[in-house]
Amino acid sequence: MMRVEKWDFVERKYRPYEIPDGWYCPLVLFDMETIVNCASCGKELPFGDAYTSRCIHNPYGFGYMVCEACMTKERLAESEAQKENLT
Repeated sequence: MMRVEKWDFVERKYRPYEIPDGWYCPLVLFDMETIVNCASCGKELPFGDAYTSRCIHNPYGFGYMVCEACMTKERLAESEAQKENLT
């Protein structure tokens, strides 16, 4: 397991997160056609089709790659947390 951090939008702090062994989740690649795993759900996709996660980060704050569906979930979670924090 690769140990990384996942931002909790509600509590505004990082929590431990593990990327399973066998998933290929690089932060940077030059070949955009290389198949990688979504750091959230594990789906395989070309690196160039992935999005930088808004919440799954390395210790320096760089985001891992996620698929479009997981990015949509992250954006919704962030938006909901912002609404809660405003009230």
